[in-house]
Amino acid sequence: MKIINIMLLKVHGGIGQVYIDYCEMLIGLGHEVYAVCHSNSIWVEKTQDLQSRNPKLKILEVSSKGGIFALFTMLKIAFLCKKIRPNAIIIHNYINMCLWATRWSKAPKIGVSHMYKYKHVNRLDGFIALTSEIHEEVVRLGVNSAKLAIIPNAIGLDSAKPKFSQHSPAVIGAIGRLAHEKGFHVLIKSLGILKKRNIPFKCLIGGDGPQKDELLQLAKENNLSDCLEFLGEVVDNRNFYNKVDIFALPSLSETFGLTILEAAKCRKPIIASRMGGPKEILTDYKNTLFFEPGDVEMLAEKLILLFENKELCEKLVSNCYRLVSEKYSYSIVGAELEGFIKNLAYGTRIS
Repeated sequence: MKIINIMLLKVHGGIGQVYIDYCEMLIGLGHEVYAVCHSNSIWVEKTQDLQSRNPKLKILEVSSKGGIFALFTMLKIAFLCKKIRPNAIIIHNYINMCLWATRWSKAPKIGVSHMYKYKHVNRLDGFIALTSEIHEEVVRLGVNSAKLAIIPNAIGLDSAKPKFSQHSPAVIGAIGRLAHEKGFHVLIKSLGILKKRNIPFKCLIGGDGPQKDELLQLAKENNLSDCLEFLGEVVDNRNFYNKVDIFALPSLSETFGLTILEAAKCRKPIIASRMGGPKEILTDYKNTLFFEPGDVEMLAEKLILLFENKELCEKLVSNCYRLVSEKYSYSIVGAELEGFIKNLAYGTRIS
């Protein structure tokens, strides 16, 4: 099949990584993939790197996704559709603009639920819900369930899995967009509790975003200057996870939580908010430790528990790695994605 995979995000984030994962999975299954991405972004570099390892991947760079230049982006995408006549078109973001750009193509247009936003679902021919929670929400909106599929995010696993290890003092890691819904303020307040109790630790926070200045001030107020480091935008995620011992996901809202798969791949014990994607993916005390969203003291207590219990850490990472390899690997998720696309492309189109 010829598949166009469109992702116009400019900044670093999970949406871009899923776009890369889709490219890699579909190419691995033998499909002809045309990747459309912003020319002035980290994602064009990552797409080019993927192309160097998979020459069959084709790339269309667009100069802009907004303002008057959006017209040029739309024309480029429309020309690509006319030229190659794709069997399917995957749209990760900017759905309205991309639907206009591809409106003359007969190929099914497929959206992905990266956020809790469903404004254009009825205009799509197919929609990928990352979790059953999202699937149920979309069905309640009246969308035909035949147009929907529950397909989680995926991760490529290495042939050799790393061993669990821990520094002294333990290093906590968190990564993501520095925005309120990601809950970094919750983590910092929890670190303040550890600091007051004279519990030794280090913490690395990777990412950038609108809440950065507020978080820096909060860290200062909690006297964390000697044990908390803001890394800024992280390009090499593997290097980040190699530096940490415990991964914290303090989000207040999370459709899936791709960082869960990344941390599990690198064999890091995970502490996560009991909500959204994490609640559906993970099981408390089996492959993670949960805390209630926004509960600063509960997060602090769970961190202390992992500091003091290496056996529990090893159990969590072993079970979580097994979970990811059995349910979220490229081979497993790629087959589900391919099946859904083929059904939409060659089956009876659902209106």
